[in-house]
Amino acid sequence: MKTPATVTPVGKSPVGIVGSGRWGTVLAHIAASQGSPVVLWCDHPDEAVRIEQTRANRDRLPELASLHSGVRATSELVDIARNCPLVILALPIGRLRPTLRLLGDVLDGSHLLVHAVRGMEAPSGLLPSQIVAQETCVLRQGAMLGAALVDELVAGKPNTAVLASRFAEVGEAAQAAFAGGPLRLELQRDLLGIEAAAATASAMAVGLGMADGLGFGPAARASLVAASASEMDSVVKAFAGDGSAARSVAGLGYLLVEREADSRDVQAGRLLARGQTVAEIEKNLGTVDGFAACRALDGICVKKKVAAPLLRGLAEVLSGRVGVHAAVAHYLN
Repeated sequence: MKTPATVTPVGKSPVGIVGSGRWGTVLAHIAASQGSPVVLWCDHPDEAVRIEQTRANRDRLPELASLHSGVRATSELVDIARNCPLVILALPIGRLRPTLRLLGDVLDGSHLLVHAVRGMEAPSGLLPSQIVAQETCVLRQGAMLGAALVDELVAGKPNTAVLASRFAEVGEAAQAAFAGGPLRLELQRDLLGIEAAAATASAMAVGLGMADGLGFGPAARASLVAASASEMDSVVKAFAGDGSAARSVAGLGYLLVEREADSRDVQAGRLLARGQTVAEIEKNLGTVDGFAACRALDGICVKKKVAAPLLRGLAEVLSGRVGVHAAVAHYLN
């Protein structure tokens, strides 16, 4: 049975954060620090109890010594639905659909739903907002994506993300939740374009890691970034998105921050260049979102006849059909 959200004044609305990993925890802390009551959902009751008792999430975010007192942890999604008009999903793409299936049972049309999920679902090739539409009845949704880093946000350093939604009230509610804190949100309407840009950036970050592993110099890496940005623009347009999404902080900005922060996608590309297999890399690093995004985007580009040589080369490497050096010689030069 759906649970209508409690209506409270704009600017002081409770915020529900679904996902208690590093990203979800820091979002909860920031929103609470700016005056919004926050309910943080954990998928294990023991974790919710630990966070409530210790006022910290030491397993996931040990560098945050004390979680803001305005954060309340729960393991009940109905708690989120009943108390929070704005719900933010902070989950890995692989956990999005199963969690939405549970959340869809308790949300209704009164809720505003924002996902902060990068990548594309494998093997469907669907973007996060498309999965939200399949699994819930929520119409007013948006995406919060950009060049934001957990470590910097914990330290109070300014970061920027895009909040993309066709509904003005979604962006306004998210801005109100984080206003005054280190996370600045730029409002845009191009939801699919922003999602496609972020997914492409994740895939291209694997390519940047490969370049590192092969010993490319600054000039060659700069050429690869420029080529990646151009290809990202083509991919975004294939999703009927605005080309400006590729140049936003969710597109090119995210690609650059992945490189600077030595993200998992970049590390995975470096290990590919050093001869490790996809299975070996994911055994050591965990799921690599850039791998799934690359495979899905390559398939979509082939189907839509979009020229995407970088994605084609990366997909060939991931499939094992082409070696790293051959791919660089044929596709990345």
